[in-house]
Amino acid sequence: KTVEVRITEGLVEIFHAGQRVGSHQRSYQTGEVVTDVAHLHPRHAAYLDSLSIETIVAKLVAIGPSVGALGELFAGEPPLSEAKRRSLTRLLDLAHVHGAGELEAACHWALANNTTNLASV
Repeated sequence: KTVEVRITEGLVEIFHAGQRVGSHQRSYQTGEVVTDVAHLHPRHAAYLDSLSIETIVAKLVAIGPSVGALGELFAGEPPLSEAKRRSLTRLLDLAHVHGAGELEAACHWALANNTTNLASV
């Protein structure tokens, strides 16, 4: 269907046949996704809630000290956002893909060399 989009300084609104059918907070941060939990399937919303930033960081700390330190570094960077949650989740996924030992070694190297972004790990 054809819709009209109105973009203001802080909001993106979508209209169909003159009726507003959606609105989202606007983000100016490159790569950031603004998710409205009310628009998610209940199962997806529950999953998202179960993976709070604190929960993910606790899982990273349990993997190893360097993984935990890097996770805490990622979590401490403002602002709190969905992009931050995705970065932490990707770090956690690396443990499943490469193993806890290899991830711990990679995080240790990244911290020692002050290259603490996900791409470096």
